Amino acid sequence: ADPLAAPASAAGTTTLKALMGTYICEVPGGGRCLIKIVESKGDFVAASNRKDWPPSILDARGDLVFLRTSPGVWGQIKSSGTGKVITFSNGILWRAAEGSLKGNGKGYGDVQ
Repeated sequence: ADPLAAPASAAGTTTLKALMGTYICEVPGGGRCLIKIVESKGDFVAASNRKDWPPSILDARGDLVFLRTSPGVWGQIKSSGTGKVITFSNGILWRAAEGSLKGNGKGYGDVQ
């Protein structure tokens, strides 16, 4: 178990629900992909269209987001004039995509 990941609290659930949607993920060195945050089986899950990134259950504490599949990595939630941004401790950036990409998560790490 990741000692940094806290169990979902009412405040954490509210934070994660507000983050649901599609993000453009910018990786240091210039790589990009899409991330979709969805609610699945009572958890909030981030799934990528990159095959080498498995879906990860998310936890939140205040303005911080933790990926259970990446112990020690945390993201800080910020709002900008263009929407929500999550800046991760490993240099990865998730920027809310404009509009809403339709779909049920298929193609995003097989989230059910």
